[in-house]
Amino acid sequence: MLQKRTELEKKELILLLSWLKGEVFIQNKKFNYDELLQRCMIDDDDDDIPINVSDYFDDLMLDLYSLYEKLSKITKEQIEEKIVNNTMFKILPKKWIEESMRSYQSFLHLYEELMMSSKFEYPQIRKIQKNLMNDFITRYIASEEYEKCIDLKEKIKEV
Repeated sequence: MLQKRTELEKKELILLLSWLKGEVFIQNKKFNYDELLQRCMIDDDDDDIPINVSDYFDDLMLDLYSLYEKLSKITKEQIEEKIVNNTMFKILPKKWIEESMRSYQSFLHLYEELMMSSKFEYPQIRKIQKNLMNDFITRYIASEEYEKCIDLKEKIKEV
């Protein structure tokens, strides 16, 4: 059920790294994944090419968690309100804003998907994974999606 990740598709890795790099830049911290980013900059136009992440995956997912947690608490309405009220957003082309929203949704979805399907070695990220799975079980029960609950309960046993 849960699989140890040794590779991610180039497009997935670029999505994760770009969000993390932006957050690290804003917080004026050190970005620890330049080597992975360089691997993504191969001249190959194939976005589905697998990139080896075996030495970085647990650390990357752990570093991304604080960003995921912050972004997942923001509602679509709050984002739209910030866009409407911020003069900077008024000068940007509408397609940039729409693309940013798609990237935001894609990041959240990808992070959740990886957390629900990956096997981790570090105890810190396993604890986060277990808590996240329990949160999703609660959501699935509230929305009466019991099949998903059963699947996640089985995965929690592997954590």
